[in-house]
Amino acid sequence: MDDPLAPFWNARGIALVGASAQPVKLSYGVLQNLVRSGYPGRIYPVNPRGGEILGLPVYRSLAEVPDPVDLAILMVPAEQSVAALEACGRRGIRAAILVASGFAERGGKGGSGRRPCGPSRVAMACGSSGRTPSASSTRGSL
Repeated sequence: MDDPLAPFWNARGIALVGASAQPVKLSYGVLQNLVRSGYPGRIYPVNPRGGEILGLPVYRSLAEVPDPVDLAILMVPAEQSVAALEACGRRGIRAAILVASGFAERGGKGGSGRRPCGPSRVAMACGSSGRTPSASSTRGSL
C-alpha cells in the first residue's frame, strides 16, 4: 500500500487491541460493528486473557496475530498507549487508531511522531465502503 491512508479505509486485516467480551465496553461495540458490517478482511481481537469474542479467537498479544494486519485499533488506557504503539511498530503495523482515556488528566504531550486524529474522537466512517472502525451505530446518515 503506497497511500499512507489506505490502511484506514482498505485494511486487509484489523487488530483490535484491548478487545472485551463485555457488551457494555466500547471495544466490544467496535468489534461488533466490524463483524456486523460485513468487513471483508481479517479481524483479530487482542487481549492478554485470550479466549473467544463473537466467534473470533482472541490473541494474547500483537506478536501472536497472523498476517495480514494493516491497521490496529488500540483501545487501551493512556498509560498503555505508548507500549501498544511500540508493539505495532515491532509487528510492522504502520497505521493505528488510538482510542485511549486519560490523556487530558495527565496534561502531557505525546512525542511518538505520529499525527493524531482528535481530540476526543470515537467514530470514523468511510462512506464509499461503508466500513466503520468505531463503536458508533452505522444507522442513519454520515
